[in-house]
Amino acid sequence: MRRTLESATELDEERFLSKIEKLDTSECWRWKASLNQTTGYGQFSLGTTKVDAHRFAFWYFAGISPVGSCVCHSCDNKWCVNPEHLW
Repeated sequence: MRRTLESATELDEERFLSKIEKLDTSECWRWKASLNQTTGYGQFSLGTTKVDAHRFAFWYFAGISPVGSCVCHSCDNKWCVNPEHLW
């Protein structure tokens, strides 16, 4: 079954947070887990579904579903998941 951001469980959220190296809010937060070898973006697994880590971060921290939208980085670091850098 294909999972969506909205189907993320508390366990998924805890796993996500454990894969972030948080620094000061003005600095990039490094995604410490796998990177998509083609795009360079961090990737997070929801079951068998791969989700871009920055898109999950945008949903998790901002509470806004990015489905059908682009989520951009003001820092231009594809591995960054700092919600202050996402729009």
